[in-house]
Amino acid sequence: MNMKKEAAHRLKERLPDHPNAEDFVRIGLESGLISPKTMRDFLIRADFEEEIASGQSQTGACWELAEKYSLSKPAVHHIVKG
Repeated sequence: MNMKKEAAHRLKERLPDHPNAEDFVRIGLESGLISPKTMRDFLIRADFEEEIASGQSQTGACWELAEKYSLSKPAVHHIVKG
């Protein structure tokens, strides 16, 4: 069996009949295709966009997310700007 077919077969075994985005993310995290840090950074960016859309200032959003994710404000700022 070639590598693509083998990978597809293993993926089908791990996914439910009707997979959703959460299933693919879980598989990516479990298999190491997505690092936990990458996932955390994605969630921080998504939360930041929500905060800004709700009228929060950038500084206020960074402070709130720094507390939520137990990071420094400069670290959050670097994630959302980088």
